[in-house]
Amino acid sequence: MDARPTHDGKPTRALVALALLATGVTGYLLGSGRLRFDPVSKMPLTSGPPAFDPVSVQRVPQVNLAADTIDAFVRWVAATPGANVQDVRDAIAAARTDDAVVHALIANLFNLPTSDIGQHLLLLAIVGEMRQPAFSEPLVEFIGLAPGSIVGDVSNQHACGTSISHIDAAALLKARAVEMLAFLRTSEAFEAVLGFARYHESRVVRIAALDAYIYNHEDSPDAIERARATARRNEAKFVGLPRFTRDSNPAQFAEKMAAFYEQHPEERPPVPHFARGPTRQSPQPRPPQ
Repeated sequence: MDARPTHDGKPTRALVALALLATGVTGYLLGSGRLRFDPVSKMPLTSGPPAFDPVSVQRVPQVNLAADTIDAFVRWVAATPGANVQDVRDAIAAARTDDAVVHALIANLFNLPTSDIGQHLLLLAIVGEMRQPAFSEPLVEFIGLAPGSIVGDVSNQHACGTSISHIDAAALLKARAVEMLAFLRTSEAFEAVLGFARYHESRVVRIAALDAYIYNHEDSPDAIERARATARRNEAKFVGLPRFTRDSNPAQFAEKMAAFYEQHPEERPPVPHFARGPTRQSPQPRPPQ
């Protein structure tokens, strides 16, 4: 039997009032748009970047660079805004003469295969910023490692045609390492960089070495001439390739790259192939060089 209080089989006035109130509130919320979820984002009012207040962002507490804080320091560097990059430089400079830190960084560099490409890129940046000649030999060794020992088994990384973008992580890390080797700016390091620019098996590393050499010589005419003389005959064109930096103008950079591709159309990337599903088509390999 229904035990709800009623009068003559009808709901009480209190229940009716509550039902009407709930209906009215729901109708107001729906009508006012408070419960509406628009899947389409609104267009910005201006083409400029959104306003950003650095003070409103909570900074990660600074970590001092020490032998037992390498991982924490890398995480702090990753969380530090670009506007505060000088804080990172100062923290690294404070540990530059600490042999324990040098040995710890080298040990972490060879903690391979890596499972975090981004973390290893930051680790290499820290090594370069240390400006310690002691890093020269470890960096040369790292650049000469087999790709599979850096990022694991590369034989399972199958190409899927031009419908995807595949990043060669091992070549990416080696290219960064050769840039940091040049950043040491010692005669021994520069000679090693030129050797990689000529003889390394990876085209990515060779081009990075050419650019790193002239960059760390302030793009001087003598450095450009030596880099072109060192480069393979069909790679000398990459000496002086436009660089995109934090201060670059995107439109001007695009114009420079368009001019490069106009002069060297063989270097244009393939047109992406859009497919609904996986494709067995593989990109055509570059001819042996």
